[in-house]
Amino acid sequence: MGAEGIVSGMNKFHICLNMIGDSSWTGGSTYIHNLARAIALLPSDERKNITVSVRATTSNIKNIDGLMDIVDNTFLSGFGNRVVLEVINHLPDKMFRLLGATFKTSNIDFFYPETVGMKFPYNYGSWIPDFQHRYMPEFFSQAEIKIRDKMYSKIANNAPIIVLSSKMALDDFNNFYPHAARRSTILNFCSFIDEKWFEADPKIIQKKYDLPDSFFIVCNQFWKHKGHDTIIKAVNIIKEAGKQAYIVCTGHTIDVRFPGYINELKTVISKLGLEKNIIILGLIPRFDQIQLIRQSLAVIQPSLFEGWSTVIEDARSVGKEMLISDFPVHIEQNPPYTNFFKRGDYELLSQLMRDALHNLIPGPNKQSEQKAVIENKENLFNFGKSFLKIAVSGCKI
Repeated sequence: MGAEGIVSGMNKFHICLNMIGDSSWTGGSTYIHNLARAIALLPSDERKNITVSVRATTSNIKNIDGLMDIVDNTFLSGFGNRVVLEVINHLPDKMFRLLGATFKTSNIDFFYPETVGMKFPYNYGSWIPDFQHRYMPEFFSQAEIKIRDKMYSKIANNAPIIVLSSKMALDDFNNFYPHAARRSTILNFCSFIDEKWFEADPKIIQKKYDLPDSFFIVCNQFWKHKGHDTIIKAVNIIKEAGKQAYIVCTGHTIDVRFPGYINELKTVISKLGLEKNIIILGLIPRFDQIQLIRQSLAVIQPSLFEGWSTVIEDARSVGKEMLISDFPVHIEQNPPYTNFFKRGDYELLSQLMRDALHNLIPGPNKQSEQKAVIENKENLFNFGKSFLKIAVSGCKI
C-alpha cells in the first residue's frame, strides 16, 4: 500500500516541520517553506488527515512568516526541552524510551528535519544537504570540519531515516557511512512560486531598486564557494572588450567563516572600476527577488558546490534562461533553458553572457512562464507525495 492509502486510512497523521536556517542561511527556511507548500497541495482527501505544525526557535521565529495560512499550528521550542533532550540522549536506549515518553508532546507522528544528530523520543527523519567540507576543506576551519563529521556520524548512527537532496549527496553518504545506507533516501526539493506573482509587473521592482533595463541576476549568499569572483572576472572581460554587462546580486552579504570576504570582493570591484556593473542588493524580500529573476536577461549560478541549488529551482519555476557552472549536482538538476560553463571558467562565462546580451530580451517570457507554472504544480505534487511516503515509512521503523 502506498503512503497515500495509509494516511487516508488514519484519523490523523501529525507531521512537525522543524524550522531550520536563519538570516545567515536562508536556504534552510526556504527548504521548509517549499516543503510546507508541497504538503498543502496534496489532494484534499489526503490533506484532511494530515496535521502540519512548525517548530521554531527564538533565533528563527520570524521565518514562520508566510506559513500561518497553510499549517495547522506552530510552537516555539523552549530551552528547557533542549536541555531534557541533551540529558536523555546520553541514557541507555531502554531508559531513553521510557523517559522520552514523558517528553513527547503534541502527539507528533513524524518530526523533520533533525539536523544535529540528536535522538528524539518520536519518529523522525534527519536531513544532510551535502558534504562540501569533505570536498572543499579549505573553506572550513579544522574545528568546523570535526563538528560536521561528528554531527553526520551521529545522524548516521541514530536517525531512523536520513534524507539527502541529490544523488551525489546520497552516494557520498552511503560511501562515508555504509552501515547506514539502508536507512538513507533521496528527496529532490523544488520551489514554490505563488501564481499571483506572475500577475505582477516586474518592471516596478526593477525601478524600486533603480536597476538598468538589461541585467543578469545572481541569487547566492556571499560565501566563498558561491563563485562571485568568477562573475566579477567575466564582467571585466566584457568591459575590456568595450561592452557593458550588469549583474544584480541578491543574498546575505556575510560569510560567517570569512567575515571580510564581502569587502575583498568590493575592493576588487572598485579596482576594476565595476561599481556600476556589479550591483549588490543584499538580502531582499522573496517576492522582489522572484520579480527581478523574471525581469532579468538570465540567472547565473556560478557556485562551485551545492547540495541542490535553490536558485536553479527558482529559475526553473518561472521559465527563466540560466547560465550555470558544471557542478555535478547542477547537471543532475537538469534545468531547461540552460548553458553550462566549466566551474571557475570566467572566459567561457563572459562569452555566454555576450551571447545572451545579443540574443535574449529582458523581462518575462509569457510562453515559458505558462509552461513553468504547469510543471511547477506537478513537481510540487511529486515533492509532497515523496515526502509523505518517507514520513509514513519512518513511522514503521
